[in-house]
Amino acid sequence: MVLVFRRRRITPLLESVPEHQRRDFGLSSKYSITIRFKGEGGWDANTYGFIFDTGAFVSYAPDTILELLGARAEFESYVRGVAPGDDCKVKVKFARIRFKMIDDKANESRELIAWFAFHAFKSPLLLGMKDIIDRCGIVKLEKDDVITLRI
Repeated sequence: MVLVFRRRRITPLLESVPEHQRRDFGLSSKYSITIRFKGEGGWDANTYGFIFDTGAFVSYAPDTILELLGARAEFESYVRGVAPGDDCKVKVKFARIRFKMIDDKANESRELIAWFAFHAFKSPLLLGMKDIIDRCGIVKLEKDDVITLRI
């Protein structure tokens, strides 16, 4: 099965990049991927809009989703971004979660399982590369503003 997701927008990656250089540097494409989770009671009626983040190792979501699914974390740890130091650490709960991806034409993937890091603060929902590339096969970025996942 092939799922196709269109680019939603391009935004400046860094506000400090001079205007005349933003075309070549500092633009960020955002691909929105709709996800439906499977919890203890079956498939969740709600869907969630995740940003496919090729720079994120794991997927991130607030712990309210973990609670809603009735799932349990398998372990807790800390993650951090590119900045060093303890003040940049975030405590997360890791869980393997079952889900399906839904593309722009309402095609649903087969059931997938991936690690998610759940945290206690509000942030964008990020679908990271771990397990997606390993379990879904090829990811292809097209010139015509689409990303294709072969599942």
